[in-house]
Amino acid sequence: MKLTVLERGKDVDEDMATDIDFVSLLKARDIHYVSLAVPGLTVVSACVEFGGGFDVRRRNDFMLKVNYAKETGTLYPQANISLLR
Repeated sequence: MKLTVLERGKDVDEDMATDIDFVSLLKARDIHYVSLAVPGLTVVSACVEFGGGFDVRRRNDFMLKVNYAKETGTLYPQANISLLR
């Protein structure tokens, strides 16, 4: 297994980060995406919705549950996505 951590501003410049197609990588199950649970118009919201197949309501409900519980949540096995508070 190969582990790559991309941290904007340190390891990846802004142009490179926007070129990575996380949705396609998630659909192909080539990556496991880990992020903070930030609902709204965010990259992680797009990954959960389009890469994981969740509609807006289910996506927001899941993110709010993770934040309210102050725990880590995972969408595996439906999607290779884990969210943190």
